[in-house]
Amino acid sequence: EPATTMSYCNLSLSQDRKMIFSTDVTTVLAFTAIGLSAIGFLLNLVIILALLSSRRLRGVVTTPLVIAVSVGDFLWSICILPILAIKFYTRSWDTVGSCNVFPVLELVILGASVLSLMFITINRTCLLFFQERVTKIFTVRTSLLLILLCWLFPLCLLAPSITGSWGQIGLDNFTQGCIIMKDSEGGSPLAIFNDLIFIIPFVTMFICIIMDFTKLGVGSKGEKTSVSEFLFFLMLLLIFLMFLMCFLPGFLLSRLDPCYDYPILHAISTVTVWSCVIITPTIILSTQRSYRTAVVLLARRLLSSTSTEQEGQSNNKRISMVIPKYETSQCNEI
Repeated sequence: EPATTMSYCNLSLSQDRKMIFSTDVTTVLAFTAIGLSAIGFLLNLVIILALLSSRRLRGVVTTPLVIAVSVGDFLWSICILPILAIKFYTRSWDTVGSCNVFPVLELVILGASVLSLMFITINRTCLLFFQERVTKIFTVRTSLLLILLCWLFPLCLLAPSITGSWGQIGLDNFTQGCIIMKDSEGGSPLAIFNDLIFIIPFVTMFICIIMDFTKLGVGSKGEKTSVSEFLFFLMLLLIFLMFLMCFLPGFLLSRLDPCYDYPILHAISTVTVWSCVIITPTIILSTQRSYRTAVVLLARRLLSSTSTEQEGQSNNKRISMVIPKYETSQCNEI
């Protein structure tokens, strides 16, 4: 039986089964989660299939990291958002099921996606400054190792809470959420995770964005900045702004309003985190022509294969209609 308490606060509300959010708010949150889940599923699945089916893009060192981000958003869309939608619609975790590993799965997927975004920024910045050297260091194999690190780091940090050796998993009656909370000794990896997953990517991406802007700005006086370089910089800048929009409100609220004195702000910050599953793929597709081309080629392949299959079925029907007539005519001649 999971522990039941309220994170950060010890108010009377934790003694009953009520939520801090009103019924109207939880209904909106539930349908928002369903909508984002459906759109995020389609968008990220398209990107994953398009990039994997493109021979040219598969050889680019950044592609595995982009796919890793899309995989994380895809998993968030199909594994996390539907469960959260059920929780908010019923206003109870009891209808969801067991509360054993969900918060670890939720945060590991989130952490892996954020770290993958950070490594994309690092990769492109290094390629911009040290192209000749970096191409020997950053390879597809290196990108795969970085992806593995992105998943192992949050998993190793949060896994002890499953066994209760550092923190514990339990139900928070304040939000009806399955969360990682402090154990009997007051230990929990959640605070460290939140700090590392926000501060490290924020500082890293901010420095990289400034370096990229400086490099492209200086290069425009002497060397002409290519359109592809500018668009990739634009993608990184938009991703950084998206990161701030989605994660900064929750990061600040967890420290300034831990007791949910302003529940509507917490509801808004929750939605901003969820929206990453559609904002990130939208930014990637809108700023990268090669990715859009890969999507178009994938669509053409699917349409051509569908039309070929339909033609095959049509030909089979024609053959099945011709054969009996032929056999009948032969019988009449005999």
